[in-house]
Amino acid sequence: LEAKPLGYKPVMAHPERHRMVTVETYETLLAPIVQEGACLQLTAGSILGLFGEPVRATALAIAERFSSSIVVASDAHNISLRAPRVKEAYTALDRLQSGLAQRVTDTLKALLS
Repeated sequence: LEAKPLGYKPVMAHPERHRMVTVETYETLLAPIVQEGACLQLTAGSILGLFGEPVRATALAIAERFSSSIVVASDAHNISLRAPRVKEAYTALDRLQSGLAQRVTDTLKALLS
């Protein structure tokens, strides 16, 4: 968050995969970070359950609670072992809550402008 005064928007990468961030703790741990202006970057694979059900549940809870402060990233280190699957993740977000994928897209557009 120290970069904020320099005009940068901090992005916390895949908080849903941190062992301390769970369905029970995510709001307490992440709300102060979001309130300070940081963005949360969820991994498409987490949303799709590729890292296990607890990570998936946490990612979806974060997406619902902080929809105007998240972006979805591929985490595609290579296309054979970890394909992007971002489109599938957006579809999963819309199944969770109608319009959620569009809100996340709007967040990304605002970040980049």
